[in-house]
Amino acid sequence: RAYYEQRGDYHRERVWKTEDPPAELIKARQGYQQALAYSTGEGESARLRAKLAAVAADRDEWQRELVRKEEVARARHKTELAKLEKELTQEKLLALQRQDREIRDLAVALRETQEQSRYLLGLIEGLDRKVEDLDDEVDRLRHLDRTFIRNTIFLDLKRSHAQLERDVRRLERRRGSN
Repeated sequence: RAYYEQRGDYHRERVWKTEDPPAELIKARQGYQQALAYSTGEGESARLRAKLAAVAADRDEWQRELVRKEEVARARHKTELAKLEKELTQEKLLALQRQDREIRDLAVALRETQEQSRYLLGLIEGLDRKVEDLDDEVDRLRHLDRTFIRNTIFLDLKRSHAQLERDVRRLERRRGSN
């Protein structure tokens, strides 16, 4: 009986020192139950029943402590999840703000490109008009040049003809005087 009681006391002391308190509580309870089975007197039985009640109280306390630890762990877990969710939300918000800035920058660049395109199209249209004007001017100058050349050739021919007529008359006069 004393051996089983000492065994129960040993395991009861280890309950809060080991990694497996339920196993130690079971061993302590078994030790006290075996000691109670071998007990001889009423005082001894009452003392062993009190130890069994203390083991049950330790078990209840361990269970409450386990529930508290689980609640604390759950609360920590929830806190960590909330923290991670907040960080992710902030990262998403920053990413969205960055995308918004990029979209605005692209919109500005697009507007500038469109303005430059309109400006360049205006320049091209102006150049087209100038080229057409130059073509018209070249055509006009060609016509004037042809007219000038014709008139010049005609005048040269007329002068040459007049000169020939004078030369022919002079030759005829000379022949007639010889």
